[in-house]
Amino acid sequence: MAPSTFQESNIQQGCITEMDVTYKRIYRGHMKEFQISRSSKNHPAQTEMEAVLAENDKLLGGKRPLVFDGDAADKPIPKRQHQSDDFEEAILRLRTQRLGEYHQPIYVSPHSKPSLQASDDDVMPLMDHITQFLESEGKAMLILGDSGAGKSTFNRHLEHQLWTNYETSGSIPLFINLPAIHKPEQDMVAKQMQMYGFMDDQIQKIKQSCRLTIICDGYDEGRLPGNLYVTNLLNRPQQWRAKLLISCRSQSLGHDYVSQFAPQSADHYSTATDDAF
Repeated sequence: MAPSTFQESNIQQGCITEMDVTYKRIYRGHMKEFQISRSSKNHPAQTEMEAVLAENDKLLGGKRPLVFDGDAADKPIPKRQHQSDDFEEAILRLRTQRLGEYHQPIYVSPHSKPSLQASDDDVMPLMDHITQFLESEGKAMLILGDSGAGKSTFNRHLEHQLWTNYETSGSIPLFINLPAIHKPEQDMVAKQMQMYGFMDDQIQKIKQSCRLTIICDGYDEGRLPGNLYVTNLLNRPQQWRAKLLISCRSQSLGHDYVSQFAPQSADHYSTATDDAF
């Protein structure tokens, strides 16, 4: 294993979470309200979603793939909408849905140190660690933190930022709530895309043509067998090309936890480890 392929970061300062939930509910209510009456031209939800749709217009060369529905945040994209769409339009539809689903009026960026063993004085903004990872040759990154440190809040914020900055042919952010996926150790990307309503042929085209930034949340909520990077065959020939970020509670790790997350050489892909936490 090349050292540069795996990184980790330990959260030291958490995000505001309870207040986020309250504001998110209020904001969702406003979004549905503006969907009923579009007379409030300066409403923040309308302004934000119009900006997203306008950006999608540019990415598609002037073709608008959908009109935003405030209720779409709570359900998958209907499969019938995808049947005649090309996969790029389907991706932009997902972008609009995910940006519309999540908003944080108040957010405190967490700080982190490079590893559990690093000095408490060796801290920097977690987003800086993530940015360095995404711009590097690294393939997998582990985000550690105590219960309530803000891992899930950060993961959703990261997804929102990546979708906001998304450009056609760029890396597609894919948020995966691991406890919601049946056997995520096997083909978790396709399973998540199916939950979003993508058709099988679209999933195959995305697999062949696109790169992903996979954000896995809630690893510690299930005793997952093996190494997700390895068992999902990431970056193997004719498989998903992806960078993988996984968040996990620090308390859930065993002594040799790195082997549970780090990419391994090709000769390790035939077997999956079953290390217990």
